[in-house]
Amino acid sequence: MVIVLVLFAVSSIALCVKSKEKFVVLITIVPSIFYYFIAVRMTSFQELRYIMPVIPFVILTFFFILNEFITFKYNYILFSIVSLVLVINGIVFSKPLFLYENYKNILDIAEENKDKSFVYVYDNFFNHMQSVSEMMIYNRTLIVNVNNNDELHCVIDDDSLNNEDSYILSIKSYMDNDSILNRIKEESDFKNIVLLYSVDNDNNSNIVMDNLYLVSK
Repeated sequence: MVIVLVLFAVSSIALCVKSKEKFVVLITIVPSIFYYFIAVRMTSFQELRYIMPVIPFVILTFFFILNEFITFKYNYILFSIVSLVLVINGIVFSKPLFLYENYKNILDIAEENKDKSFVYVYDNFFNHMQSVSEMMIYNRTLIVNVNNNDELHCVIDDDSLNNEDSYILSIKSYMDNDSILNRIKEESDFKNIVLLYSVDNDNNSNIVMDNLYLVSK
C-alpha cells in the first residue's frame, strides 16, 4: 500500500509539472498503478515478487520529478552517481537469497536419505515447485494433494511404498500434521514416525514451510 501512495503522490506532482517530460512521467507511472491493483486482485498471496516489477518505474519517475526541481549544469551526473551508489550498496550489503534460508538443511536430509522414497503432502494453496530440488535427490517422489479427493489413501495403498521399510514424509507446517500422521499409523504398517525437521517460524516467507518425518515400520 505504501508503494501505491508513492505512485499516486508522484503522479499528482507530475500533473503539476509543466515540461516536455510530463507525458513520459505519466506514461511511466499510470501503468504501474494499474499493474499493482491487478496483482493485488489476482494473486492469493501478497508477495514482494509481484510488486518488484513496479519498483524500476517508481525510481525512474522519481528522478524525472527530481530533475524538475533540481536543475544545474551537472544534475544528470549527480543523479547517475546517486543511482550507482544505491545499486552498489544493495549488491555489497544485501543478503542474497538464492534459495530459501532453511533449504540447505532440507537438502542435507535428502542427501542422507537419497535411497528412500519421498512423499510430499500439500494442499491446494501451495506450489510444490519450490521443492523440486530435493525431489530430484530421492529415489522416487510421490506428490499428494490432501484436498483432491482424499489423495492420502494413495500413500496408504501404494504397493511399492508398502514394500519398503521406511520413507521420508514432508507435510506443510500450516496443515494439520497430527491428523495425517495418525491416519498413516492407523491405516498402514508404518507405525514409527520420527521428526527430522520442523519449521520454527510459520510467518517467515523466506523459509520453506515443510516438516520432515522419517516414517518406518
